[in-house]
Amino acid sequence: MLKNDKKSSILWAFKEILTRMPPKRRSQFWILLTGMVIAALVETFALGSVAFFASALTDPDTAVKSYYIKLIADVSGFSFFTEPKNLIVFLGISVMILIPLKNAVRGVILYWINRFGAVLEAYFGEDLLAGFLYTDYQWVINRNTA
Repeated sequence: MLKNDKKSSILWAFKEILTRMPPKRRSQFWILLTGMVIAALVETFALGSVAFFASALTDPDTAVKSYYIKLIADVSGFSFFTEPKNLIVFLGISVMILIPLKNAVRGVILYWINRFGAVLEAYFGEDLLAGFLYTDYQWVINRNTA
């Protein structure tokens, strides 16, 4: 690939595909992109909660004395965060809720991404086939004399 050849870059190809999409599909693309970012944030938060739960299980006293746990307890007014047993139960329940939620969000996003891909494939395939079928016959004969 040449450095100055803009037509061979992936960004050029992405722009070409995006500009050839119908306006409805273009807006669906941006909605899906936003959904993917939200799914990534939910997944990151869920993994962080699992890591914090694991650290709270290994050393509950240190977890209770954490600056962030104290801050959450002060802001929310919940005093049960100050005891290790209550903190572990709360973190365990939150992990059991967050992991299925993460999987559900990811599943929904992947479902809509696959549907969107199939619709785009059909749209561009139909456009390409129409171009082949409606090509001037004289041009086809001149191109392929065999």
